[in-house]
Amino acid sequence: MPAVQTSCSITGLSRLTRYSFAVMVDNGVGTAEAMVTALVARAPDAVVPFVDVVAAWAVAPTRWLLANGITTGVGAPELNQFGPSGQVNRAQMAAFLWRMSGSPEPPPNWTRCLSDIVVTDVIKPPYFAKGACWLKALAITTNDPYNPSGTVTRGQMAAFLWRLAGRPATRPSCGLSDAPTSAASADSRSGACWLKDNALTSATTRFNFGDPVTRAQMAKFLYDFANRPVAAG
Repeated sequence: MPAVQTSCSITGLSRLTRYSFAVMVDNGVGTAEAMVTALVARAPDAVVPFVDVVAAWAVAPTRWLLANGITTGVGAPELNQFGPSGQVNRAQMAAFLWRMSGSPEPPPNWTRCLSDIVVTDVIKPPYFAKGACWLKALAITTNDPYNPSGTVTRGQMAAFLWRLAGRPATRPSCGLSDAPTSAASADSRSGACWLKDNALTSATTRFNFGDPVTRAQMAKFLYDFANRPVAAG
């Protein structure tokens, strides 16, 4: 009796592409042909880095984002691009943080959680909508309207990550000479100092709070944040 083969490996497939395969089935009495359709969800982390990510420090973080479903890249899937120099907007930020946290369901009535996010199709809402509503429910964002197309600055990014970490206690001043002094910027200052104290930023004297965050920089921050040592206790 011939050996039974129930699986096989196929190489050379493109990420996020649907393929159809013809399979010949033989039950010992007769044969029949069947069509099988499969979607390649994402390439293995160790195999396919984004082709436009050339900075060595960004390769591992962007591959990690891809492998964990936090990003699918930009443009057509077959191009395998991340857009590392592009600026992160608030919609992307919401999606990144939400996916990194396991894509939890937002609270009831989430479809009208923010004045500029009114979801009319819950089957296929905007890719960032659930994330933005989840951020609002946890007070990780305090904006209303959320302004999804707005650019995320380094100071805002620091506040997002600090709040996501649970607002841990941190120093009110950590030697960052460019830290804003307004009361409205308190979370940005706390966040930047927390990042510095936990070696999640290489900034020592200046954090450049007002500069936009690029997608490559955001990938590095998210990778380091998710893989940071967490103290026992």
